[in-house]
Amino acid sequence: MKILLIIFILFVALSPLISMAPGKRQRQIAGLRQRAQQQGMQVTLAEPPAAIQRQGTTNERMACYKLRRHPDAGIPELAGNSYFVSVDGGWRSGGSADLPAAVLAKIPAGVVALVIDKAGCSAYWDESGGDGELDALLDAMRALIVTSDA
Repeated sequence: MKILLIIFILFVALSPLISMAPGKRQRQIAGLRQRAQQQGMQVTLAEPPAAIQRQGTTNERMACYKLRRHPDAGIPELAGNSYFVSVDGGWRSGGSADLPAAVLAKIPAGVVALVIDKAGCSAYWDESGGDGELDALLDAMRALIVTSDA
C-alpha cells in the first residue's frame, strides 16, 4: 500500500512538468523559426497592419517572417509601401503594383499577407507546412527584393 501511495505522490508531483514539455507541433515551429533565422530572416509575433486587417485577414497576432533588404538594393516595380492579402485563393493588392506571376507560384498557401516596403518584405504566415514551404517563402521574398553584395 505504501508503494502505491509513493507512486501516486510522484505522479502528482511530476505531471505538471510533463505537461509543460513542448509538443511535436511546437518543436516543429521552433525548428522552422530557427532555420528561418539562420537564413537571414527575422521572425516575430505581430498583428498584421491595420490596412491588412481591413482586407479580411485575422486580427490576431501571428508569425511575421521579415527579410530585410540590403541598403543599396532596389525594389523593382514595387517602390514604396505595398501590401498584398490572400483572399479566396487569390491575391488582392493594397497598392498600385501586382505580384509577378512567378512569385505568386512560390508563395505557400499559409501566407495570408505580404508587406513590401523600403526596409524589406514581411510575410504573415500561419506556419503550416515545413521546410519546403519555408524555402518557397524565402525564394518568393528574395524575388520581391533585390539584394546587393555592394
